[in-house]
Amino acid sequence: MHMHRMGIVHRDLKAENVLLSGDLQSIKLCDFGSSRDLFNPQIKGSGTPSSHSRQKSLTHFVGTPNFLSPEAISNSENDILSDIWSLGCLFYQVLCGIPPFVAGSDYLVYVRIRAGDVQIPPHGLSDPAHSLLKSIIQTDRSKRPPLATIKLHEFFHDIQPLVPQYNYDDACIRSIVRQNQSIKPDLPQKSQYFSDRYNLTQTVAKWRDLSAPGKGIAMVQHLIPHVPELQSLFPEKVA
Repeated sequence: MHMHRMGIVHRDLKAENVLLSGDLQSIKLCDFGSSRDLFNPQIKGSGTPSSHSRQKSLTHFVGTPNFLSPEAISNSENDILSDIWSLGCLFYQVLCGIPPFVAGSDYLVYVRIRAGDVQIPPHGLSDPAHSLLKSIIQTDRSKRPPLATIKLHEFFHDIQPLVPQYNYDDACIRSIVRQNQSIKPDLPQKSQYFSDRYNLTQTVAKWRDLSAPGKGIAMVQHLIPHVPELQSLFPEKVA
């Protein structure tokens, strides 16, 4: 909020650009190489395409593909509302383990983003988490909530002041899923958490698999029913 009040748009929000302090009490944003100064538009950052002569026309097409807003992809705008979109993608990344938009190529990532194809795991996330993600990751810019509203969301009620230690159950679940996704362990009846996290991790693993090299067609088949433009590009897959 302070950054935006000062007219600075980060334009590359993602977990990799968030630093966690050693005492787990604070976080800091880093890597402002792609940022934009709304109050001083004549200043060009070292990482902005507009600072390179051969890419001057790509003024707003800036950032990491999986976190770009639809308007940045179309090179129409990349502003505070675009940062809010990327913040929602960052929340998804932290909660689920991967960005919300993955695919076999950058092109298919952009298709998913422009189509608003957000796949939220059916298990492992709380209702407030679902609500938070859906409220922010919206292709319609006008429907994205301001940061002041996001801070008041029920997801942040009674939030713990410290980042919890890495959970041993999570480590076991990740190992099980990596070894064989088809084998479901005997889950302790007392641990609904274990069961929910296993299902979430398995869901995420399947989406990560679809983003691997050579899996573009599988993602196209997923997208065709939702994205009309793909039906003309891949007519043989429609049937």
